[in-house]
Amino acid sequence: MSKNSTNMQTILLEDVLDLTVSAQLVDSLHAHRGSSLRLDASRVVQLGALCLQILLSATRTWASDGVDLKIINSSPVFLDGLEGFGMTAVENVNMEADQCHSISLL
Repeated sequence: MSKNSTNMQTILLEDVLDLTVSAQLVDSLHAHRGSSLRLDASRVVQLGALCLQILLSATRTWASDGVDLKIINSSPVFLDGLEGFGMTAVENVNMEADQCHSISLL
């Protein structure tokens, strides 16, 4: 079991993930480093390359720290954006707490 998995916090991602919100996304992630975290992508209507890089970096950072980071409630546009960048999203069901859908970035 990963550290802090029972105290998972949720960040609601902005609807447009582009250059204009990239610094805010980095700051928000830095503020939660070391804590189990869910990123709710339900509102995402645009996914830009820089924010995707930030999310990929965060998933690797959390994994190397041994802490859970899950992207949940991915909008169809978010999933299409991943595909457009050649990414694969693996859907699973988080059986902890609220059983929400989450994805892993490959």
